[in-house]
Amino acid sequence: MSAAPTIETGNRDKNSTLYARVVSGRAFRQRSEGTASRACCSGYMRLGYAILVAALVGACTASTGSGSRATGIPMVPLCGSQTSGRDVDGALIGSTRDSTTIRVAAAQEIRATLETAFQWRMTGNSTFNVYAEAPDGPVGAWGRLPRVDPSAIEPIDTETWNVRMTFPTAGCWRLHSERAGGKLAGDVWINVLPRT
Repeated sequence: MSAAPTIETGNRDKNSTLYARVVSGRAFRQRSEGTASRACCSGYMRLGYAILVAALVGACTASTGSGSRATGIPMVPLCGSQTSGRDVDGALIGSTRDSTTIRVAAAQEIRATLETAFQWRMTGNSTFNVYAEAPDGPVGAWGRLPRVDPSAIEPIDTETWNVRMTFPTAGCWRLHSERAGGKLAGDVWINVLPRT
């Protein structure tokens, strides 16, 4: 019987000791701590993961900046999950912490710098006020929400008003309405889009 041939690999260092063996006349390189198939597949898996991560990061980066690059209009932070939902009639549903019901009929798309008409319905039996909070937070005297000009509010009946507003900037706007000096109150969150 002849001795099995050996092959020296001149590629040895502290971190990875490689050796070769001859099997059926073919030489396979493998790591000393694993088999050839595991070393081969783990390298492909790492490569696959790296490509997947790079693709996901690239897609996320491209989607957040593409609106401003493609249209020249800066991206606007929108309300996301805070956006008020709509009822079966298409009216925005206000969120309240009391027995008040708020429904606001509004256009599907609301644009900055264009006057928008809302038909506001709020239950109660006292004075009605509307405030608007800009995307950057409260604006107005003493840190209070700026009140919508009363001349822009036209009563239809005791629980319904036409309210006209012009939003100076795009973004997520909080519209706060109250009656009875704030004892009955609620919010509607809307996305105001940039003017095109």
